[in-house]
Amino acid sequence: MSGEWVVHTDGSGTTGGPAGIAFVARRGGELIEDSLPLASATNQQAEILAAEYALHRLPAGSAVTVVSDSEYLVKGWNEYLPDWRSRGWRKRTGGTPKNTAHWRRLIEAAERHESVTFSWTRGHAGTLDNERADVLAVLARQAAIAGALTPTAATPPDDDDDAT
Repeated sequence: MSGEWVVHTDGSGTTGGPAGIAFVARRGGELIEDSLPLASATNQQAEILAAEYALHRLPAGSAVTVVSDSEYLVKGWNEYLPDWRSRGWRKRTGGTPKNTAHWRRLIEAAERHESVTFSWTRGHAGTLDNERADVLAVLARQAAIAGALTPTAATPPDDDDDAT
């Protein structure tokens, strides 16, 4: 089936500790949804990881629109990331951007596809797939708190910043 995937992603975390990520992806009549509990991630890291996870789960070579209620994720991808990369992963004010390892992994996931765009939506506004992704992410976080972790997703990159 051809056409563009529309993927709603969400992360559920706090300042660190157990977190959850989820996505709901639709293309025509196809539906893919999934979630993962994480041992430790900030909310912003969880938002990035949710998008990365979704992009890895979709068939390679797809056209994808990622929809998120995270301004950090959407602005990061659309506005900040191109500048950071052009400056060798440096912010305008100097220093390394937060969560660099997660951003790099998101870039790698996006490069698997024909095209990837990011769009913002207001959270908790009744958008069906956004609400579903939120529920799945919260359930995954609850599973992480209970100790039902996915080992590969629960292991953060070695060079990751833990501050958001």
